[in-house]
Amino acid sequence: MPTPVRLRVKIGEITKASRNDVHVAEHVFSFDKERDIYEVFCRKVEERVVEDLHNYLKKTIRPETSVYIKPSQTARQRDWVALTVENLAPRIALAYTNYQKCTKDSGPFKIEVFVLAARKERRVLPGTRRATASRVQEAATTIDNYLEQRHDLQVGEIAPTHWSISHARQPEGTTVALPDTATFSQALHIDAMQADERVEVESDFRNIHAPPSFTEQDRHRRGAEDGAWSAGSPATPRPPPGPLRPGQRQLRPVPLAS
Repeated sequence: MPTPVRLRVKIGEITKASRNDVHVAEHVFSFDKERDIYEVFCRKVEERVVEDLHNYLKKTIRPETSVYIKPSQTARQRDWVALTVENLAPRIALAYTNYQKCTKDSGPFKIEVFVLAARKERRVLPGTRRATASRVQEAATTIDNYLEQRHDLQVGEIAPTHWSISHARQPEGTTVALPDTATFSQALHIDAMQADERVEVESDFRNIHAPPSFTEQDRHRRGAEDGAWSAGSPATPRPPPGPLRPGQRQLRPVPLAS
């Protein structure tokens, strides 16, 4: 007669108590100890473990593929026993004996087995540092000095921020170089889009700087002249742009809509 098997997947090591369980979609399956062999039992366990670890939110590894069972109802995790071809049947029989000794009603008998997995550690390159506030500020100064020497590089405001954080994590003494990451490329793209938007705004509007001694008539006349300049009248030439700051993008003119 088939016996229900309850599978639990835990994150941790056999020598330490684990409190984090991985959700198992089909955590109960049937096993016929009279007909099914050890390999069938392990295959049913493995199919569920692989699928559920794949759907787990965090990346995991399995240093071992053992299937464990408790030698007693109150056994600690470090005392769990790995199932083998030789001990599968005796361990299932012992589990049933322990179940019969239990005075608390826990429902029908189930073979409870455990599989262990571990979280995959992030690979940290030797010499990589934490991006502290002081290191980010130091990296920003270094990058500003670098851009002053490289007039062919034009960046905005977002890209240098990512660049500073990235460079702050590098080992001490790393030479400044343009990051080749997708995040930095995206930051450059956003900077370019924002620069284009600023060009359009500056092409549509112009500030009128009038001293306090201006009369209302003077303000109207100044506004009329500015309107002629915005419409492209040759009577009022466009003022030349000022010098660019180090690292500032050259804004290209955008024609006004007619």
